Amino acid sequence: MGLSDFWSALRDRAGESASRANDAPGYLLSILVAEVRPKLSELVSNFIGDVFMYLKDRDNPQGAPGNPDRPGRPEEYEQA
Repeated sequence: MGLSDFWSALRDRAGESASRANDAPGYLLSILVAEVRPKLSELVSNFIGDVFMYLKDRDNPQGAPGNPDRPGRPEEYEQA
């Protein structure tokens, strides 16, 4: 009886180890997504905001890219 209990416990442990090894890629992927999500969210939000600003100002010659008088242009690019 002792030897059959040993083999049964060994089989249970091997099955548990295989199950955990099978779940590891999903666990690692969820950790990676949790780390990347805030940066990706900011990037997507900025991109969508830029798209809406472009759509708002696309017919306005003052808002055209490359216009030195365009509002919101950084000072280092402005010509005196």
